[in-house]
Amino acid sequence: MRHTILLAFLCMAIVVTSVSADEPDTTDPGDGDDISWGAYFEPGDISATFGLGLGGWGYRGTWLNLYPGLELTLAQVDVVDVIPLSFGVSGRGNITWYRGYWGESTMIVNAGGFGTIHLGFREFDVPVRELNNLDVYVGIGMVYDIIRPAWSGYNRLRLASYQGVNYFLNDNLAVFAESTYMGRYSHFGTIGILFKN
Repeated sequence: MRHTILLAFLCMAIVVTSVSADEPDTTDPGDGDDISWGAYFEPGDISATFGLGLGGWGYRGTWLNLYPGLELTLAQVDVVDVIPLSFGVSGRGNITWYRGYWGESTMIVNAGGFGTIHLGFREFDVPVRELNNLDVYVGIGMVYDIIRPAWSGYNRLRLASYQGVNYFLNDNLAVFAESTYMGRYSHFGTIGILFKN
């Protein structure tokens, strides 16, 4: 089921990108009645992220997680000439320090690749101007366990995802909050900082 959802997601991204790339630009720059807003991520943008999170898994204990990451924006598409979607690829790492309920402790390290979609709200015409600083996103991909607990008997390669919201302080700096699922290990929440070129 998960593989089907991932395949459908990737196919949709390819179709939307292909169709939009063939459409001519028909916008009239003199028409002030057009509804549109801008994206925060343009093709060629590279962003670096660093997140800090807490996590856990059932009775297994509490975790402290560090998430370094890099993302490259590949395409930006205006759906129906209004909604700006940015597509990219990212690499994410996870370094976890784990403390179990029975006193045991260990470290988990995994890394993976993701396909990403961003929806930015730059210059979005709303009464609350702070909403213009928002960018919501999702990443879906695969991760591989490099170091894992002895009690983890599952495959090392698994589906993973992250989703959240960036709040841009300026064009190159944002803070973010997200939910991260690195294959098997669920995490309560992540906060972090993003730097973009």
